[in-house]
Amino acid sequence: MSVRLKVNPIVLAVGITRGWSSALAGVGAAVAVLTAVVEAPGEDVERLSVNA
Repeated sequence: MSVRLKVNPIVLAVGITRGWSSALAGVGAAVAVLTAVVEAPGEDVERLSVNA
């Protein structure tokens, strides 16, 4: 099961119960954190030599 299929019902439930602004704020924060985690070491990983 993909992550997308797990996240959609969670966002939908939070949007219905607490309001869409908090649900969308949570999605935005999660995307920002994930982007930072993936992009931060990007250039350093490119510099590593695969041939040891």
